[in-house]
Amino acid sequence: MRVYAFVDMHSGGRTKVPGLEVAFIHAPDEEAARSKFEREVGRDPDHVTCRCCGPDYALMEYDGREDWPFQRPGDEGTGVHT
Repeated sequence: MRVYAFVDMHSGGRTKVPGLEVAFIHAPDEEAARSKFEREVGRDPDHVTCRCCGPDYALMEYDGREDWPFQRPGDEGTGVHT
């Protein structure tokens, strides 16, 4: 099982789901992660809100949640943890 981090890129000048900066999704592969994200967050991970800003979300893949490079000590992170 891999961990996929969907990071809101603030395209259009805001987060797409208030309070959701990063969604961590556990899934066997990227396709399953994208489907799970869409089902649980209610947003298409490939959507582009603002053409000049680019995609709504950046997708990063990790071996596990502990490999997330932006986590601060004691920080559980933000977002959906499934």
